[in-house]
Amino acid sequence: MSDEENKRFADYIGRIGYMMDAGKPAPQVAVYYPIESVWAETLPPMSLNPADYAERAVKVSESFKQTALRLADRQLDYNYIDADGIADSRAEDGGLSARGGLRYEALIVPETTVVDEGTAAKLTELATAGVPLVLIGEGPEYIRTESGLKEADGLYERLAKLPGVQRVGSANELDGRLAALVAPDLKLAASDPDLLSAMRTGEGGKTFLLVNTGNEAKTLSVQFRATGKRARLWDPDGGGVKQLAVSASGDGYAQAELAIGERQALLVTFEK
Repeated sequence: MSDEENKRFADYIGRIGYMMDAGKPAPQVAVYYPIESVWAETLPPMSLNPADYAERAVKVSESFKQTALRLADRQLDYNYIDADGIADSRAEDGGLSARGGLRYEALIVPETTVVDEGTAAKLTELATAGVPLVLIGEGPEYIRTESGLKEADGLYERLAKLPGVQRVGSANELDGRLAALVAPDLKLAASDPDLLSAMRTGEGGKTFLLVNTGNEAKTLSVQFRATGKRARLWDPDGGGVKQLAVSASGDGYAQAELAIGERQALLVTFEK
């Protein structure tokens, strides 16, 4: 790239970073990081080709990846949480309160083959307290204890009997369950997996980042879960800003029509 192109690119990224750094992330969904299952199923491979990895480890990894992709396709912000994070979490007001002051509306557990004894107990505790859980796959075969492995003995079957716990066969089945679990910060009139989004919240209001990853320009009807005295549209390519016309759509959402170009990012702010 030329010096001029490099400057334009750096300014573009810098403006997005500056806007998003003004607030705190507020992911709505926690996704369990099933590293224990990968440890249990993996031997050192002959290459980095997935074909050389243990099949069961690849299956766990693929479920983990597809879970994240399904959430991104639905414009749902998420965060990963490991066994230590789950151990430190607690049920609060129908959701999951975790480290860093984060609060999640639901916890999704991708396919696993092994979970720690403490994690199994904590999942039971959280589900009993009403935290929405989505369990993917058949569930772990083994529980890892200080003395070794023991059979999981129907852990998911027991959890599924508790209110708020759902089971799906694979991550691809999440789409039909997410709307009932989470009130999204951003809703589209028509589903569009090309659009990625993230939100930051702060004392001054909310900032939404929208990214069109597709190769075609789009006109979107968007509902933002936000209120404010002023709504503005920011273009990181050049730094332009203008007022954004919004209308209340009910249930705390504000609706707007947005034109976004191919491979373009835009920012929307709702200011108190």
